Amino acid sequence: MYERQFINDFSTLGEVLREWLSGGKRIPAMDDAFAASERSNVLFTVHMQKYALGAICDKFLEYDSLRNFFEKYAGTLPYTGPCTERRYAGIIMAGNIPLVGFHDFLCVCACGLVPAVKLSHKDSFLLPAIASLLAGINPAYGEIAFFDDRVKFDAFVRANRVDAIIATGSDATSRAVGEKYPSVALLARGSRYSVAFLRGCESAEELEGLRNDIFLYYGLGCRNVSLLLVPEGYDFSFLVKILSDTAWISGDVSYLNIYRRNRAVALMEDIPFIDGGFFLLRENADGHVPAGVIGYRYYRDVYDAERFISSERDSLQKVYRSFGHAQLPEILEYADGKDTMAFLMGAL
Repeated sequence: MYERQFINDFSTLGEVLREWLSGGKRIPAMDDAFAASERSNVLFTVHMQKYALGAICDKFLEYDSLRNFFEKYAGTLPYTGPCTERRYAGIIMAGNIPLVGFHDFLCVCACGLVPAVKLSHKDSFLLPAIASLLAGINPAYGEIAFFDDRVKFDAFVRANRVDAIIATGSDATSRAVGEKYPSVALLARGSRYSVAFLRGCESAEELEGLRNDIFLYYGLGCRNVSLLLVPEGYDFSFLVKILSDTAWISGDVSYLNIYRRNRAVALMEDIPFIDGGFFLLRENADGHVPAGVIGYRYYRDVYDAERFISSERDSLQKVYRSFGHAQLPEILEYADGKDTMAFLMGAL
């Protein structure tokens, strides 16, 4: 049964990658992919890449997680086996954080479709290297197609049976993809951001978790917190102290250059801010802020905060009321709240 084979293949992939991450196994192709990613994108440090891959191994490539994943769709999946009919699903990937589209890749494979992946130029090395390992575990996955050029991807879609396309990017990108492939089922994800709901009495441990939710991947993921909801009269001094204790980011030259540029712009445009030394806190900035900037918004009471959250529903990825796990989504926690598996099955 394909379900059992899939679980075995992808959990084995997780075991191989965990062993490499721990230093117990040499995989030169992964070493090369990490090095190439860091050369092509200065914000894809080895630390960030390892965190991303470790989270994928722990949340998506663990045997019990994969089994629970399939239990939700028991009896509904078209188990044709991997790559047997050469029916494809296109994935147009974002490149804001390392391996951000891996979950889409996993879902396409789980449905027995062949992924045809348009890679982002910001993240074009990691997934092909991992897919090569997967093909070594099961040669049936050797049909997976990768493209780093939009023209070649478009030609592939026109020439092959592509049942669905998953596109992640800006709102404009999503609209353009829909116009380009009007006859193909499309799951489009645009720009979203995440909010942290602060009560004003958070402990140091809670704020340390929030620090990770804000700064991991330099704050570039839609699951990263980019807007704080704080009660009127909130004293930022303790929060700034906790956030400022982030040694790995405060010494990163590339990130600091981004922060300095944002600070200079704020000064020139006379925009008030709280300076944290390597980040800016800005009142009433919306959640779509650049790296190095954190927006905040005061609320009068809980009802006021909930009204704001409701008004921003279509722009929000997540609202966090507890902290420290923003970039550790579970395998059944879908981006934008849209069930990718249900979409793919509906397109078949």
